Amino acid sequence: MDLTSPVTRLSQVGENTAGKLKKLGISTLFDLLYHLPFRYEDRTLVSPVSRLQPGETVTVIGTIDQLKNEYTKGRKFIQSGQFSDTSGTIHITWFNQPFLTRPLKSGTPVALYGKVDLFKNQPSLISPDYELPTPNHELIHMARLVPVYPETASISSKWLRARIFSLLKSLDIPEIFPAPGFLPWMQALWQVHFPSDQALAQAARRRLAFDELFLLQL
Repeated sequence: MDLTSPVTRLSQVGENTAGKLKKLGISTLFDLLYHLPFRYEDRTLVSPVSRLQPGETVTVIGTIDQLKNEYTKGRKFIQSGQFSDTSGTIHITWFNQPFLTRPLKSGTPVALYGKVDLFKNQPSLISPDYELPTPNHELIHMARLVPVYPETASISSKWLRARIFSLLKSLDIPEIFPAPGFLPWMQALWQVHFPSDQALAQAARRRLAFDELFLLQL
């Protein structure tokens, strides 16, 4: 794939979205690859439901048992249901997101990340982020160090993660020039966006910084 191609080469990126990306300095696939995260959110703690305690912020992986829309007295929506894994069940709650009952049907495998709190006097995950695993059971937004990017209107870090992950999966570019003592270029790109740990994230940044300085010298 030619990295000088416009971002509209990607699926779900039309002219309107491309215009929003341009505000972030992203016009080409290369620009997207080098739109680097400014921090990482640690979502590596995956806990069984049976061990959850109020106040914890964790990732859980299991199944939606049920989710339904309920009206409040103020005519607002609450999305209320149950989530379970092999160890137990917990209440789940969102507010004013009635569309969630479509992707999160009963029996749907899902990963959730959020804070455990009390809702109606029972432990509940309140407005957790959710992710439906890919067919290969890969998780992009959960159970890892999650990149957080500079954003703009309608372009969230979650949206950017999905596009960058898909782009990286499609690339098969050989090492342009070896850099002894540094990570290989493709490994550096993977580790700067989806690091295995903080040490590899820093090593990836060193490789990309070396490339920049090397090209300036040339």
